[in-house]
Amino acid sequence: PLRTFKKAIWVCVATAFGIYFGNRFTIRQQMRLLAFALGIGAVSTVLCWMVLPQYAIARDVAYGGAWKGVFEHKNTLGKSMVLMCACCIWLWSSRQAKRPIVAVLFIVGVALLLLSHSATSILALIAMLLVVPLFRVLRWRASTLLAAAFAMSVIFTGIAFLLVNASSTLLGLLGRDATLTGRI
Repeated sequence: PLRTFKKAIWVCVATAFGIYFGNRFTIRQQMRLLAFALGIGAVSTVLCWMVLPQYAIARDVAYGGAWKGVFEHKNTLGKSMVLMCACCIWLWSSRQAKRPIVAVLFIVGVALLLLSHSATSILALIAMLLVVPLFRVLRWRASTLLAAAFAMSVIFTGIAFLLVNASSTLLGLLGRDATLTGRI
């Protein structure tokens, strides 16, 4: 009960900060702040690799060669870089963004994501990059949207069929097996 109470306090603090952050800043400001903060984490990870590579790269057998940088785990680095890439994609579409900086942040984020060897984060980035164009499609006229929806349903059905039938091959490309690295 005491541990639950302590965790509940942290949930309340995080919720209060989220409410403040959402009310205080516009969406554009939120994206800029998140990209800036995560960019600091990315640059710090690269600097950590340059100065103290024994701490930046996991040395244990299970995660050998995977980057974790200034983060506690390789998956934390992966999740953070996916979020940074999402912010960069949003900022890129903004007309007031400094596109060269956003592009560099995106490239660094993708590079660190790949170096983290976090398969879930890599799949999340790929899914996000595939879904982003769909939001533009939703702005089309109804008649065009209907034809596009039909075409996309055929394409997604084909992709789902391929994923189910070639799952072991695709998992092998990610360095995983059908048991999700012994989790099943």
